[in-house]
Amino acid sequence: MSLPDRLQRWLEGIEKKGYSVDLTLTRNKRSMISLQRLSPGLTRLRMHESFAEAPESVLGDLEHTLLTNDHLAWKRVASFARTIDAPGGSKRSSTLYAQGSYFDLDAELGFVKSTRSHNYLGSSRESSTEETAIHSLRKLG
Repeated sequence: MSLPDRLQRWLEGIEKKGYSVDLTLTRNKRSMISLQRLSPGLTRLRMHESFAEAPESVLGDLEHTLLTNDHLAWKRVASFARTIDAPGGSKRSSTLYAQGSYFDLDAELGFVKSTRSHNYLGSSRESSTEETAIHSLRKLG
């Protein structure tokens, strides 16, 4: 993907200030911009091709971030990145789906406490692991 003239000029302006940027334009669907500082004065920047159409203020904030590590400027760049609607992109699901058996942990804890408390009070009968498992299965059924 060739670099649009606008971004080429922006990059040249940064390089005139003594800073190097390894820029890659992407068509990512989820990660719109990322930067990695490789050394003082050199950053790898990956950004969505939509940044070629970003307002001057966003490119100015991005330049300011690269040169000074200004977190407020970065927040404004990130805010623009969140507005990019990449075709075919989808949000990751945040819904959790349970699999397997369900247990009422409060009921299980109550059972364990009541069973164990008899042992401490001098009961001659101790519940076995097998009885505890059977009790748990009955609670499910």
